[in-house]
Amino acid sequence: MKQEEKSGFADSVQASAGYDLRMQALELLRRAQAVDGMAPVFFTHSHEYGATGYLIWPKDGAVGNDEAMLDLAVLAIEKAGIHYDEERGESIDVFGGDVSLEDLCGAFPASDEEVRPSNDKTYSVISFDEDMQIHCDHILSDCSESAFAIAARKRQGHENTFVVAIAGATEVEYPGEGLVDSDTIIEQEDVFPSPAG
Repeated sequence: MKQEEKSGFADSVQASAGYDLRMQALELLRRAQAVDGMAPVFFTHSHEYGATGYLIWPKDGAVGNDEAMLDLAVLAIEKAGIHYDEERGESIDVFGGDVSLEDLCGAFPASDEEVRPSNDKTYSVISFDEDMQIHCDHILSDCSESAFAIAARKRQGHENTFVVAIAGATEVEYPGEGLVDSDTIIEQEDVFPSPAG
């Protein structure tokens, strides 16, 4: 493999790994929001030196309630060690629902059509390459077979052999009765379907 190809592959793997981590962060924030009802809100504090931006996490009930949001904004400014003073011409602009969890994580679907179902899990897909180097790809997918398919495509051309997909912290799922190479996974789309989207 030429040096330029190795560099391009490394960049591609890093970008893909970064995307996977952002998608995992997005999923964790969605779960947290479902539990505690907190949503990100951005506001700016304009003062004599310019403006300062803040990100706070109020409960959903506060979003849309101007008085509650203003109180939370003033509290955040004062927690930062700054005194808010309207008499000096200072102001606060709240951008309520304008900040999405996707914006916050930098996690956007690869296309407008790609919408992941809510039953996706994070799989740790373990494989090794022809040099016997072990790889672990963290994949967000709805089933282990699709997780294998995504990982095989990420490692295509590097003759990886896939060992196991670990769902969450407890489930271990193998690609078959024995080890399965990436070409077999890619060729058998009826067994290892590409993710919906």
